Amino acid sequence: MSSLRIRPARATDRPAVVAICAQRDEDYIPREWGGWLADPHGALAVAEADGRAVGFAKLSCLAEDEWWLKGVRVDQAYRRRGIAGRLVAHLVETARQAGCGTLRLGTHAHNEPMHRIAARCGFRRLATYLRYQAAPLCDVGACPLRPLTEADLPAAWTLASGSRRYRVAGGMVESFWTWKNLTRERLASHLANGDGWGLGYGAELAGLALIYRTEENTLNVGYVDGAEGALVSILRGLRQLAADLGDTQVRFKPVDEPGLVAAVDDAGYERVRDRALWIFEARIPNAYDIGKKPGF
Repeated sequence: MSSLRIRPARATDRPAVVAICAQRDEDYIPREWGGWLADPHGALAVAEADGRAVGFAKLSCLAEDEWWLKGVRVDQAYRRRGIAGRLVAHLVETARQAGCGTLRLGTHAHNEPMHRIAARCGFRRLATYLRYQAAPLCDVGACPLRPLTEADLPAAWTLASGSRRYRVAGGMVESFWTWKNLTRERLASHLANGDGWGLGYGAELAGLALIYRTEENTLNVGYVDGAEGALVSILRGLRQLAADLGDTQVRFKPVDEPGLVAAVDDAGYERVRDRALWIFEARIPNAYDIGKKPGF
């Protein structure tokens, strides 16, 4: 292998990127590559060797003080040469130079090489998530959930922020394989966009769910919380909501918290694969200029 260098991605890297992604089952990255290239607030790094791209990774800015590292891929022919580690270390340093705050990444629980890379780069394991899916519930009566509005924000925020489940989840909400801080402002945005659903009214709000969409016919659930006795009703209600919306499946990655996982099982969801997802977090020191933009 000729000397390896890390550089910004280019449009001409796409054929090599598609070829690398084809080594995995159903990789989402080819669909996202154009958007990643055009992202003015993040960084897209490529590892080049022998005159072509042999690996890549993406750093996304979620907020002024919040970053997400994703899409670490290395060509099978170039693995076990430290390329993934160099990509991650490069993007960690990019985030450090950009400002202060939190940097996170997610990987499977069995991906020990990535766990070691994360440890070397200053990450600690924050939370564990599981993968479930379910079919819609049809002809079982009216859906018990209602859309939450701006007026529900105080009760919804009190319910979520004060719960043990919120703490176990690291205070995060998921949106298509990216975990973000669930702040009051972000919750307000979900409600304004019509993505919040609840069980109960006013101070009697017993539970809430935040949803998102990435593809047709799928209801994705990013967060569920509520009183222990209400969780099954919320989760079954999401299956009824999917039926009302004409969706063919519900997908949810619950945090590995016993009460929530038991409710997911009781609500008829099925576990997808045995591999859990681990979220890692690193704190970016505040000694850098927060006004700088990420770059190479």
